[in-house]
Amino acid sequence: MSPRCLICGYYGFGNFGDEAVLAGILQQLPPSAEVSVLSANVAATEALHGVHAVPRYALGAVLETMRACDVFVSGGGSLFQDATSARSVVYYWSLVELAHRLGKPAVIWAQGLGPLTRPLSRMLTRQAFRRAKLITLRDEVSITLARELGATKPISLVADPALGLKAQIHEPLIRPATPPQLMVCIRSWRGWWTSSSERRFAEQVERLNARVLWMALSLEDKALSQRLGHQPEVIVPSSPGEALAVLAQSDLVLGMRLHALILAAAGGAPSVGIAYDPKVCAFAASVGQPWVDDLNAVESALFDAWERRDELRQTVLVRRDELLVRTAEAALRLSTVLTGEK
Repeated sequence: MSPRCLICGYYGFGNFGDEAVLAGILQQLPPSAEVSVLSANVAATEALHGVHAVPRYALGAVLETMRACDVFVSGGGSLFQDATSARSVVYYWSLVELAHRLGKPAVIWAQGLGPLTRPLSRMLTRQAFRRAKLITLRDEVSITLARELGATKPISLVADPALGLKAQIHEPLIRPATPPQLMVCIRSWRGWWTSSSERRFAEQVERLNARVLWMALSLEDKALSQRLGHQPEVIVPSSPGEALAVLAQSDLVLGMRLHALILAAAGGAPSVGIAYDPKVCAFAASVGQPWVDDLNAVESALFDAWERRDELRQTVLVRRDELLVRTAEAALRLSTVLTGEK
């Protein structure tokens, strides 16, 4: 009988990074696994990933699917965080608790942890981690926080699931550019973009002697990219695999969205991260790529990385493969949980 797996995460909300995470998790599961995914948009999830989806807020359907599964996977992304409110933590804790009460093994898979500033958030996260049968996290900062919260079970460091993605199209949207190209992938974020910062950023990018292309991983990114790039044409990939196929061609990626950097690394492309959030610098450090946390520092970092792009490419390939080896080892343990092996 095929093992049945229920996966939850921030899926079906149109967030490109989280959909890349789900695509990566699905590639890591045994081919025989029967997968259901909790989603905010059942039709979109089923169409994009080819899996059975369940409305994430339909209590009866969630309960029925949880009862039928063999393993519950709380998978990928930054689920246990209270940057905006404690609702996210309450929701994801409740699913781990439900799995525990139904006697289903729960797995915390390839997550980034925090920030967790509220006492309630920290208490519920601690309990969820104590309930879990297997825990893997995507960066050392998250592991340190888990230990501070009182997690005592072994925790494995693994790659973000999107790092192991393979390109899903044969013909990328664009072909390799001559001269070598810079791919820019930015995002809207509160307090970062003003008319003066937009103008300054565009000038810094334009001073690099390269063909510059812009990629948007959301509609709000597209409008911002069009303004900064002074061009109507912005690449908008239709799937994580398509984005990977495009980014892999780049000689350098300047990325603000975390999963632009992750997919660049998956394709072996060097990058410069713009760290609007600690998770960006944590990932950049894990694959040996430079990052800045100030838009005024973009130009110097960009020019330095451009000169060292061949060196940075070799570094990202080595670091990526090291992380993927760890992930493959953890995926074997996940398989044993799915199949009920000891």
